Amino acid sequence: MWILPLTLTALAPIGFTSTGSASGLLAQEPDQGKEEVDYKRDIYPILAGSCFECHGPRTQEGELRLDTREGLFTGDPDVLPVVPGDPDMSLLLELCELPADDPDRMPEDGDPLSAEQLALLRAWITQGAPWEEVEVGLPSQPRLVLESLSEDQEAARAAALVRLKAGGWVALAVAEGLHAVDVNLSLGKPAAGDGQLENLGGLEASLVWLNLSGTGVTDLGLVKLSRFTQLRRLNLARTQVSAKGLARLASLKELVVLNLYGSSVGDAAIEAIAALPALQRLYLWGSAFTPEGCSRLAVLRPDLLIDRGLEPGDVVAPPTGGAKNELCPVLGTKVDPKVVSVFDGRPVAFCCAKCKTAFDADPAKYADKLTKGDAPKAKPVAINKSCPVSGADVDPAVTSDYKGKLVAFCCGKCKAGFDADPAKYEGKLPKAKLTAINKSCPVSGADVDPAVTSDYKGKLVAFCCGKCKARFDGDPATYADKLPR
Repeated sequence: MWILPLTLTALAPIGFTSTGSASGLLAQEPDQGKEEVDYKRDIYPILAGSCFECHGPRTQEGELRLDTREGLFTGDPDVLPVVPGDPDMSLLLELCELPADDPDRMPEDGDPLSAEQLALLRAWITQGAPWEEVEVGLPSQPRLVLESLSEDQEAARAAALVRLKAGGWVALAVAEGLHAVDVNLSLGKPAAGDGQLENLGGLEASLVWLNLSGTGVTDLGLVKLSRFTQLRRLNLARTQVSAKGLARLASLKELVVLNLYGSSVGDAAIEAIAALPALQRLYLWGSAFTPEGCSRLAVLRPDLLIDRGLEPGDVVAPPTGGAKNELCPVLGTKVDPKVVSVFDGRPVAFCCAKCKTAFDADPAKYADKLTKGDAPKAKPVAINKSCPVSGADVDPAVTSDYKGKLVAFCCGKCKAGFDADPAKYEGKLPKAKLTAINKSCPVSGADVDPAVTSDYKGKLVAFCCGKCKARFDGDPATYADKLPR
């Protein structure tokens, strides 16, 4: 099931917490005229984004769990997380409304909840905190199974934890009884950079979660991470890493979750990401990835959940059915179903990577070689880049058909104006390029230069040189019989 968390806060389960308000800002009561707060729509995304990481199905710090009815509403009556109808007695809201510099403020890591989020929580509790089960539908999380550490590795791990904590960073065991380690370098001041990654030394066999969001880590730092082969979760949100750096992570065979929110990583990283065999979830909100790039990645990795974090349902799933062509459109040989690209939203398979590259460079050249009925039609392109009504740049999605040509406009209003009286604006459309009627110069008989032309009776005549053009222009009747009929 492909399900997207409804708001940006849902990126937090991999280290990204909700964007916050100023420290200590208390929630304002919502307008009385607003609709009733809905748990699934309004509250679950906040909890999933900012609470479930530490108080959810996998980890219950302080023996507190917030993803179940029992965890939210039962327990010690003096410290219940949620008291339906009484927000001021609800511990969850009390801790979330503390100033950002208060050590008890929740969420513990990252920014406080925004004023709008706090207002939704307060209104929901005031309305009786109606709760319902939410089907998450995310990929299953494999158990952390690590090899036992040697005495030297145990000593190196212990020394690394002490070193990291002394540096002001968060470093702790994922769960009691496990030597798997979770490190968060995103909270240090000044921000951690490539040099600070040296402090991870000694955790090569035990580091499973690493949060580098908002740090100064670059591609050089990713080279250092390549030896931490037990990593399951890596947060590179808001860093300056690139596709070149991600290619250095090919050794991370166990990586399950990768967060590239707000980074400059784009379509150039498709191959590197697709090569991570265990990857299940990829967060790309605010990155340089294009929708087309996401679709191509989805074809290469149909098992990967690609979350762009924009709107409900905005999870990129691969085109259904796979590629339908059996022969490579470039060479005509049998395809390798694992070598695919996306053309007009549909998968196309090739016999090899070289043919895929050739197709991607000029798909129109090979489109007619695809299996009949399976080849998608190329989308028509508008003949103009400037709106014929306003003169502004066009929106390619706002178009009209005019005399068999696609005309684009800057907005729907201009489109309506053109459709009502196209002749009024026809002069603002680009003129169609004419092709010369002749290939041989009518004066000398030599091959023509397409750039040297004259208009003759509404037709374009080309010449081999300017001298011949001048002779023709001076007495066209003398040479007219040399033109094609």
